[in-house]
Amino acid sequence: MKTRKLSSNLTIPGVFLSAIVILAIMPVAYDRVIKNGSTGLMLFTGIFLLGMIALQIYLFRFVCTAKVENGVLIMKKLFRPAKEYSFDKIGEPKSIRIKNTVYTSVKMENEDATHEKFLIVNSKSILSTNKTDAKNVLIELKNSIIG
Repeated sequence: MKTRKLSSNLTIPGVFLSAIVILAIMPVAYDRVIKNGSTGLMLFTGIFLLGMIALQIYLFRFVCTAKVENGVLIMKKLFRPAKEYSFDKIGEPKSIRIKNTVYTSVKMENEDATHEKFLIVNSKSILSTNKTDAKNVLIELKNSIIG
């Protein structure tokens, strides 16, 4: 069986690049807020940066590369070993599109009946060569086992 990649080739570099951008913005934002001295601006900037940091932590925790190979779904999170799942272990995928990027979240059932969340990121930009709709592929794979 041929390998079918569900996540974008730019997933892992994108997560690390966004972390670098957030780290680069922090001293610039701090400098601007200190020079301006506005309490409202300090509050807004602090909340914005905390939100961005929380989003980055979420991405580092749940983003994965996903592919279908030899009749199994292989999910690999950052800093963790790859896990193989049969198609009947696929939960209900949900996706959201923000501009040219589609974020698909899915809960997979492990062997010990616990569930693990994965986030598959796909880019619909011109630079991306993989334009797979991960949500529909996951639904098709799940339905191929059921019926």
